[in-house]
Amino acid sequence: MSRLYDISFFSFGYNDLGKIYLMTSYYIADMYQTYLHGYKPPKTTRIGIFLGNEKKWNGKPMKNGTIIHLPAKFDQHKFNSLDDYNAKNYLLDILHNTIIEHCDELDWDKTVFERSYNEVKEKGFEFVKTYPNIISRNKTNNGQVIVRKNIEQTNIYFLINNHEINIYSNNNRFWLDPWNNLNNSCKWFDNDTFGVLLGKGQFKLYYSVSKKSLSYLLIPKTFTQKELEEKYERLITHINASC
Repeated sequence: MSRLYDISFFSFGYNDLGKIYLMTSYYIADMYQTYLHGYKPPKTTRIGIFLGNEKKWNGKPMKNGTIIHLPAKFDQHKFNSLDDYNAKNYLLDILHNTIIEHCDELDWDKTVFERSYNEVKEKGFEFVKTYPNIISRNKTNNGQVIVRKNIEQTNIYFLINNHEINIYSNNNRFWLDPWNNLNNSCKWFDNDTFGVLLGKGQFKLYYSVSKKSLSYLLIPKTFTQKELEEKYERLITHINASC
């Protein structure tokens, strides 16, 4: 089954909305989608919220296959007058209310979106995604992945036996972050090494409990060794600097 790839804001008829709007809209949409916890609306792979001075298309959804566009009203002057917290809240309310308005006609589960909205609010717009805790086969070690983001940066941690190891820090790429979908990738490779597999298993990133060190392994399949080195250059640089 195909997944919900992204939720995005689009805007029409405005002067330059600027970087603050752009980054805030990316951040809110990414967080809202993350807190859907894997829910995929029926027959939907992308959701676009189309902002305008007035609602487009007589307020009706526009469908392009499995891509759903929903119209919403946006007040640029109001947004520009708000502080950081309230600007996030304004965009979150537009996003959520627009989706809820159309849930019944699109056969989407309204309760899932309500839970996401409440989780964003309860966390005070602090983006934290915690993957399940996994116990090693010999029952002696615990490991999990934690993702923390702000508008500008993504930080990834391994939490091994209650000890946090920063494995990655870089620009927030929002829905393009490779860390957004690790549900089946976090594991103990043996009783001593915990990690993740990225790029369809072509990049193995792992931490050794006994050596207290972070390492990686490239496993060329659809990419060559050189292509993998280029693809994961920033991550490799971070790992090497931590050694």
